[in-house]
Amino acid sequence: MKSNVRLRVIVTACLLFLLPICSNAQTVWYVNDVSTANDVFTAAIGNDANPGSAAAPFRTITQAISSAAAGDSIYVDAGDYNETIIDITKSLTIRGAKFGVPAGPAAVPVNRGTGESFLTGAFYFGPSTDNICVDGFHINMGSANRGIEARGFNSKILNNIVVATLNIFVQQCGISTRANGPLRLHSYEILNNHISNSRFGILFDGNLENPSDIFFNYVTGAFSTAYVLTGSGGHHYKGNVAENNVQGMLISLENNLIEQNTIQNNVGNGIRMTATARLQNNQIIHNFIQGNAIGIHLTEDNAGASNNRANYNSINGNGTNILSTHSNQFDAACNWHGTTDPLAIDALVNGNVRYAPFLLNGTDLDAAEPGFQTDMSCVVVPVKITSFTAEASADDAVLEWITEREINNNRFEIMRSANGTDYTQVGTVNGNGTSNMINRYRFIDPQVLANAPVWFYRLKQIDDDGRYEYSNVVVVKSRSTAALNVFPNPATDYLHIRINEVVTEGITYRLFNANGKMLKQGTVQQTLQRVELNRLPSGIYILSIRFPNGKHIQQRITVMR
Repeated sequence: MKSNVRLRVIVTACLLFLLPICSNAQTVWYVNDVSTANDVFTAAIGNDANPGSAAAPFRTITQAISSAAAGDSIYVDAGDYNETIIDITKSLTIRGAKFGVPAGPAAVPVNRGTGESFLTGAFYFGPSTDNICVDGFHINMGSANRGIEARGFNSKILNNIVVATLNIFVQQCGISTRANGPLRLHSYEILNNHISNSRFGILFDGNLENPSDIFFNYVTGAFSTAYVLTGSGGHHYKGNVAENNVQGMLISLENNLIEQNTIQNNVGNGIRMTATARLQNNQIIHNFIQGNAIGIHLTEDNAGASNNRANYNSINGNGTNILSTHSNQFDAACNWHGTTDPLAIDALVNGNVRYAPFLLNGTDLDAAEPGFQTDMSCVVVPVKITSFTAEASADDAVLEWITEREINNNRFEIMRSANGTDYTQVGTVNGNGTSNMINRYRFIDPQVLANAPVWFYRLKQIDDDGRYEYSNVVVVKSRSTAALNVFPNPATDYLHIRINEVVTEGITYRLFNANGKMLKQGTVQQTLQRVELNRLPSGIYILSIRFPNGKHIQQRITVMR
């Protein structure tokens, strides 16, 4: 298993030139604090009386915003800026000293070296502000509602560290796309950010949002949920980490692709899918979902919540791997559950969930890629028989067996043998088709132990397409303490008398018809004595056995022609 949170440090750095950056501007404005230490954009101390050039930068971000026109860029040099809430109502690109340097999902993103642009405050973009970009800041948002709030089309929030002081009395978010009005299109790229200690990490709760990319972010310490997808659907979440939060991710709408994320060690749900009429067609694939109280939790119920699935994930080491209260079945086939034992997996999966077939190992095949990379092969075991037993009840053989989840199980044929080699079908029990439940079966082979004290049984499980497999063989033995057994009964041409006591001589037998007339008599010469019946008509007969100690045993015999 790869490291739990350090998933993208090396690879992200190597591919930095491929990542989105803020667009070039018409006019560039510069901001610096009262120091030139670690500066990368300017060589002078900032002053709002300056013209805002690299040689004579402004002191505050607010002044630069006031001076800029839509489409301009603002470069904020390394240093400290205390500006509380920065309201922005024009399209701008705002770059901190660490623009282009990822802040997530490394475990300690503050260690980006010296020269951070520290903002004590927050960026708020107006509801009609499109084409904005915030890149490369370290934001101490305190107890404010938002660290960065974007509401427009083509918004980019890249490479920022957002640290909050928890405020549970507001809908506090590290990064928010929430926009209750006006009703208009939105679109976002939220990449390589690190958010800690807020109520919510990234709150995707806007309206009419276009499909957006939320890649390689790291959220920890969220008092409620790290990633919230409740206002719109159709988004792509990839390579993110949610670690040590109350809840990792919340989904309530449709068409989201959740792939290659690490969602671990959250005290509640790893992923919660709350049912609405629009909770449809969500895909959860190639993720590590581990160490949570519940890995994936489907809550509430709505008939419209359908066609959601989780496949090829490592859902491992959670208190419960998957729990569903949805009436529509949740497709969770082909995941790794930390074991290949079907009964152990069944104990980790509860509700209307299809988990079979399942992956047979948890090997991550590509440590350079985020998330869980498997070969996507899933061994289909149509029927898993977890228990098969046979016991005697009087002269009946009682067979019982238990199956794990069944796939296209048509029936079981019960096969019986007297010698353990030659089998004959003696019964059929219908299967349960495709079932996600543990199923229990029972078959009684009546009076078979009256004919012989030992029998061998096996099951022939047959699929809908005619393919079949045999079970293991079980043996049933008579529990009788009788001194002898007589078999077969009913008989045709002969019967056997088996002596179960250590007696060498003096045992005699007599055979009577139903009227009491003796028809045959003789001496039992060996432990297994054969008595010919080929001349007797069909009917009921009485076999009388006498031992030398005076013991007398009678048994009814049926002859059938």
